[in-house]
Amino acid sequence: MFFGRMRRTVELLLSVFCAAAVLSACVLPKGSIMIIENAKGFAAELKAFSSFQKCDLVLESGCEVQVETGREEGVFSLVVQGKRGSQPYTGNNLQTGVFTFTVSEADTYVFIISGNNATDKIIIKNLGKG
Repeated sequence: MFFGRMRRTVELLLSVFCAAAVLSACVLPKGSIMIIENAKGFAAELKAFSSFQKCDLVLESGCEVQVETGREEGVFSLVVQGKRGSQPYTGNNLQTGVFTFTVSEADTYVFIISGNNATDKIIIKNLGKG
């Protein structure tokens, strides 16, 4: 009887351990991302990053935003959303390059960087009104 209970306890603990391992693999980000913010924007460096990260930037109506990327491997995307609902930019599978976009209204914009095993650099600069 003692060994029967012991066996059931061990099986239960193993089941809980396996479930926790599976759930943590789905939830925890992989790799790393380092973000350095300044008054005009921010720079992010991703290393084998598989998750997403958000940064806020307050922009006035008509501000031009420059995005510079340096993709090494993996895939990464950028979505820019105003807290009032506008979405001035969405880009998937970004490559190395420089581009700009303009926001049409004053708002706090959320920059969402998503990666899938991404090793990249991205620099966001507020160039001011164009």
